[in-house]
Amino acid sequence: MYFSLIDRITALDASRIVAVKQLQPSETYLRDHFPGFPVMPGVLMIEAAYQACSWLLLFADQFKTDIARLHDVRNVKFGSFVQPGDTLTLTAEILQRDELKTTLQFHGAVRDQTAFTGRLTLECSPPVATPGHEPEQNDTRRNELEASFHQLCDPVWLTDKIGAEVA
Repeated sequence: MYFSLIDRITALDASRIVAVKQLQPSETYLRDHFPGFPVMPGVLMIEAAYQACSWLLLFADQFKTDIARLHDVRNVKFGSFVQPGDTLTLTAEILQRDELKTTLQFHGAVRDQTAFTGRLTLECSPPVATPGHEPEQNDTRRNELEASFHQLCDPVWLTDKIGAEVA
């Protein structure tokens, strides 16, 4: 199952991303977490950070790598709740990078209040041709990712700031 916890990418360069998630009252998980006091579950906050970090790495690698796989999560600290109607602003930046792994620091905030912070280590690798998985499928997946990326970026910002880099 795939679902996006990023509504918009508002800033991006090769080492840093800023993205937002507007928490809608209709989000299905809010019915059970918690009845009478709906808040975004911590694990979904971390998933949102992972998704933002993944977009950053895909962009930094010009969409030549496969989806980043989560290696570990460390030093997560939760602050304020994220409730329906809130806009969660996620900021992540690359701290360290080698051939396989990238460590990123992330910060989530609602109205200048820290909602959570932590570090993720992600693993990226070039798409690998495996039996039953032809190179054309890699091209199709890359095109799908780039299309999704373009939908997340503000069109004016995308054209002015990075359009030439991902075209």
